[in-house]
Amino acid sequence: MLGVRDENVIPTVRGESVELAGYKGLAQMLDKARLANSGELRKLNMEYPSENDNRLLQELAMDAEVFRHMAVSTNRDDTFLMELKKTGVEPKKIS
Repeated sequence: MLGVRDENVIPTVRGESVELAGYKGLAQMLDKARLANSGELRKLNMEYPSENDNRLLQELAMDAEVFRHMAVSTNRDDTFLMELKKTGVEPKKIS
């Protein structure tokens, strides 16, 4: 049935070492922000923002709630990166 969430399905989060646009941890933080918004992150016993997320947010010069809003309003990495670029953050490298 469409739209019904299976409570037994455990969401996945990309690893901290996965790079996105040259930023290590950005892909994981993106996944965590989206899952935190939907309430699914607690299934993984993870937090957003974590200490590592806060370091990356500082590097991006971005607030955690602004990042979460951008993550939730985009459903693909490339779309997110386009929005991130509008804030003045340039990719370290094209991924």
